[in-house]
Amino acid sequence: MKWLTMRGGPSGSPRTLFGSEPDYRVWDVYHSVVYISTLIIVGADHSVPGGRRVAGAILIAGLAGWYAAVGRRLMRARAEGTRAAWLYLVVLLALYVPAAYLCPSSTWVLFSLCVQAFFLQSHAVGTGLVALLLAQPVLADWIGPDASSSRLWTDLWKGVAITTATALVSIWMGQVAQQNEARARLIAELEESRAEVARLSHEAGISAERTRLSAEIHDTLAQGFTSILTLVQAISAELSRDPDRAREHLDLAARTARENLAEAREMVASLAPSALATATLVEALERQTARLRSETGMAASFDVSGPLGEVPRPIEVVLLRSAQEALTNVRKHSGARTVAVRLSASSAALRLSVADDGCGFATSSSGSGFGLRGMRTRVEQAGGTLTVHSTPGDGATIEVEVPR
Repeated sequence: MKWLTMRGGPSGSPRTLFGSEPDYRVWDVYHSVVYISTLIIVGADHSVPGGRRVAGAILIAGLAGWYAAVGRRLMRARAEGTRAAWLYLVVLLALYVPAAYLCPSSTWVLFSLCVQAFFLQSHAVGTGLVALLLAQPVLADWIGPDASSSRLWTDLWKGVAITTATALVSIWMGQVAQQNEARARLIAELEESRAEVARLSHEAGISAERTRLSAEIHDTLAQGFTSILTLVQAISAELSRDPDRAREHLDLAARTARENLAEAREMVASLAPSALATATLVEALERQTARLRSETGMAASFDVSGPLGEVPRPIEVVLLRSAQEALTNVRKHSGARTVAVRLSASSAALRLSVADDGCGFATSSSGSGFGLRGMRTRVEQAGGTLTVHSTPGDGATIEVEVPR
């Protein structure tokens, strides 16, 4: 029967009443105990003449040998309903019927034979074979050497009751097996779903990390290279006309290159801004403002208000990167003459504003550039907000507010 050996483990392994993979050693022990016990009972049944007991014992021993030689292999091969299984059961009946006819105590071997019938046939056929096996005692009571009309009806009703109970238990166990198989399939599906969720989470994490790295590179190395390129262009124009000014710009370019190199090394090491490794947030913002003033000649100013106190490193990174991006935009696009950087603090939040008097832009398109888009993403990840105030021809103000 399928409920005796069935498939249903999460990995597709066979399942039985005794575990995931059928342990046939358990069945071997079970059948051995039944055969040995039956032989002992037959030998001790002195109500039957000695010759019949010996013949019955020989037939029971034949059943045991037939199981050891053929039955075990068929069960391991799950040969349910095959021609070999039918041949095996026919020989089983041919050995059992005369044994039970000669010595009624041989019926104890039914504890083994009924199980084998269910192992090697479907539910309906197995139930029929059990009924046939249990009909033998009734036949012996009717025409056997120890025929007894008093036992006939008792054995008849006993056979009907046992067959009915066996069929019902078989049906119930089949339903249990189906439920187990359904649960096993569900577990397998859940494991596959969990693996898929883990894979998608991993891919999402990789994507987020790539986005973050892109923003880091844009806010640091790309801006540094832009500064160096601007200075090199200025040096090229001033080299013959104003060597001293060109030398100053050359020094600035070298300093910017060194800072870019430090940023790259720090990014490789921990992805934290190198400017914050040796300075406070206020000092780092002052340096950014001073660099813009030195490189472009703009009237760039920086001031701070409110008790700054201790600022978490992630918040410092957000504010510094926002200032760098805003000042880069001022340098590249605004054409401004003045720019004011202001950092203010309250008990609940920190606010950074960068205002210039340049050409401004339409705020409806402010989210289209990578820099502002990356800035907004970074600020929102920190739980803050980015606000852009600008009118074409009337400057721009970028405000970043993050909770403490």
